[in-house]
Amino acid sequence: MADQLFHIIWTTFEEYPIHDNRGNWQKTKELYLILKEQQTAFQLSEEFPVEYLCKEPKSKRIKLSEKARNQLKADVEKLCQPGKDRIISGLKLETVQIHETHIELLVYCQPVSLKQKVSRLKSRSATLLSSDFPESYHGKNTWGKGIWIAQLFNPTASAVSTIKQAAATGKLIQ
Repeated sequence: MADQLFHIIWTTFEEYPIHDNRGNWQKTKELYLILKEQQTAFQLSEEFPVEYLCKEPKSKRIKLSEKARNQLKADVEKLCQPGKDRIISGLKLETVQIHETHIELLVYCQPVSLKQKVSRLKSRSATLLSSDFPESYHGKNTWGKGIWIAQLFNPTASAVSTIKQAAATGKLIQ
């Protein structure tokens, strides 16, 4: 069975996840409308709300500092290298973007093992972050609940480029 391409997002603690209409994930929703127009087939783990309310973020949400984001990116890239973690091994990173309140990955993986690998990556990254920055991040309450996953079935080079660009800049290209 061939590896599939997955677009994955998880949020920091107390940030609104993609499926919560109180948040502001409109750009991600628009990205998937563009992919649909490009004839890219996909399956979402959670549907986008009809409308986002763009409510004020929760006051207790975790924000990742620039230094923490840089270290986290290095940690994720290292953990995904072959042989670095017995569970995560085989998760092939196409791109990783660490934002102030969420992580966005584009990975190739066997569908049957994806959730286990990503859950382990989420857990290990929180542990490493709390080890590197114990005064700011405390492991257990670093990430919000859940992982949003989009499985892309026929990704063209253009679709991959569109996702990478949107993840890196927050801007959409058509």
